[in-house]
Order: sequence, then C-alpha cells, then structure tokens
Amino acid sequence: MKTRHIITTLLLLIIAGESYYLHQKINEPLEREKQIAQQETLVVEKLKMIRQAQKEFYLNKGKYASTWNELISFVDQGTSYRITKISTPVKEGVEYIGFYQEEIITYDTISKMSVKDRIFPSNQYPDFQAQDLPKVPNTDFLFNLKTDKVKMGNAELSTVMVTDPIPEDRRRTIDNIYKNQQNLHFGSLGQVTLEGNWKNTKSGA
Repeated sequence: MKTRHIITTLLLLIIAGESYYLHQKINEPLEREKQIAQQETLVVEKLKMIRQAQKEFYLNKGKYASTWNELISFVDQGTSYRITKISTPVKEGVEYIGFYQEEIITYDTISKMSVKDRIFPSNQYPDFQAQDLPKVPNTDFLFNLKTDKVKMGNAELSTVMVTDPIPEDRRRTIDNIYKNQQNLHFGSLGQVTLEGNWKNTKSGA
C-alpha cells in the first residue's frame, strides 16, 4: 500500500508538472503578442507626436527639421504663426510692374503663440518634455530621423521619414515588401507624404 501511495503521488506530480508546462507553452505566445501590442501602441503615439511637431516646423519654416536638436529647439523655444491670405478685388484693374492685375494680395498674421502651447498644450500633455520627443518608449534608443528633397515640376519639396530602429516585433524589417510589416514609421524620403504604416496593425489606426 505504501509503495502504491508513493507511485500515485509521483504520478500526480508528473501530471501537475506536465499541465503547468503545457499551460506555459500555450500562454507564452499570447503574453508575447500582448507585450508587442502594448509597446507598439506607445511607439505609434510617440511617432504621431513627432509627426505633429514636424508638420508645425514645416508650416513655419517651409521644410522639415533635419536633426533632433533642431526640432527640439523649435518645439521648446519656437513661435508658431498662423498667416491668412487676403485678396482684395480691384474693379478697374491696376497696372503693376508692366501688367494689369484684378486683385491685390496681402498677408496678415492672425495668431501667434509658442509652438509647445499650440501643439502640446499642458492640459493634454501634462508631462511633456521636448527633449523626450526622439526617445523610443521604454528603451535607450532614439528614433531614426532622415530628411531629403524631391523634385516636382520646377520645385524642390522637403521630405522626411522617422523610423523605430528596434521594433518590439522582431518579424518587422525595414525592407519588408509589405509596408505594414516594416519597422513602424511615418513619411518617406522619395515621396511627399507623412503617412504612417501602422494602420491595420496590432497597434491600431
């Protein structure tokens, strides 16, 4: 009887161990996917903030910031202007440098405020620090920032691309043929766009 009891106990321990092992095997991938989704959500939120800062920089400078120091300084100390175009019709037309024009175009500043207050107001971003913009959440790494120019007709237009250099999801690669499986990023060096590639991914729209 004593031997049977020992064998039964050992079998129960083995079964319990196997059950725990199977439970871990099933749950590990689920926990990993959850971890990836949480980190990618934070990365996307930061990319959206950087994109907003670059938009504001472009509106005021006519190009994108090419370095983090340039963007941080602009957000931290810069002034944001909103200018409106005023068109005044001229009934008879007036001569101006050898040709006639039917309207007079002028520009007027309609608002002026600090960049930080305009795009990162304290009531929405109470802990915002401009120097933290380049930092990938929960890491010691900085986002990759690159700028370039593309020709469109006779004009040269500024382009920008900001990329997560160390994706939490190791299946992501920067050269993947499927855009939504590349490293999380927004923008493009070869096209005039600020679109992000996180739509239809685990990190959401």
